[in-house]
Amino acid sequence: MQDAAQFELEMQQIKKSSGKGMWGAIGAFMLAGVINLGGTFYVGPKVMESDLMKMNSESIDISVVELISTVMGWTMGVMMTAFILLMLLGSIGRRILPQQADAIILRIPFYKDLVLSRNNYTVLYGLALLISSGVRIEDALRLSMETAPPGALKQDLIYAMQAVRSGRPWASAMKTLHATDKASLNTSQDREQVSRALNALSHQYRELYAQRISAFVPTLQMLAAVFLSLAGFILFGQAILPMLQATQSML
Repeated sequence: MQDAAQFELEMQQIKKSSGKGMWGAIGAFMLAGVINLGGTFYVGPKVMESDLMKMNSESIDISVVELISTVMGWTMGVMMTAFILLMLLGSIGRRILPQQADAIILRIPFYKDLVLSRNNYTVLYGLALLISSGVRIEDALRLSMETAPPGALKQDLIYAMQAVRSGRPWASAMKTLHATDKASLNTSQDREQVSRALNALSHQYRELYAQRISAFVPTLQMLAAVFLSLAGFILFGQAILPMLQATQSML
């Protein structure tokens, strides 16, 4: 299991380095929301209450800024709600109703790779080692099922065991596997080929997980930067733009 241990070490290093970036992105996202709300509900009204603004109210038009502020506020609210729901689904949901939660997660691109690929790698890699070491297919599936965390893959291993006992191709019973992967396992002629196919599949999940977790933080940082820039524009539009318009009308 040296390869699996090395993978765990690499993932811990990636998580440690990306953790700071993730919390920084979340902080910037929250700051953008505070700036947007503060500009819309406090700074903007305070500016408009001044005598200069009241005297030149007809020449002041910040409707575009207000529209952008509204759209941004709703967008950030929806994104934050979706983020919280996904976090709850991947944590509490998988503990309370693992199979149902995994069924939903499998329908969400990108997120499913973040949540499921790591476990899929370790379980399938262990299954490949068991089969290559001479353990019977049914026993290897049973041992892997017993060590797998609750969820869709564990249930798939149960279905695979039942298929072996009834004389059917066990790979076809695993619903979480892609059709190509099932065909590769079903067409394997001997134990060695089955082990190689499972090993390749497990490493595919390994690389997929590493790619997704490496891309997750930069994506968050980019979104945070966009919203922070928009928040700065909105604050300018709420505080400075009315003054410029009022001053121009007086010239």
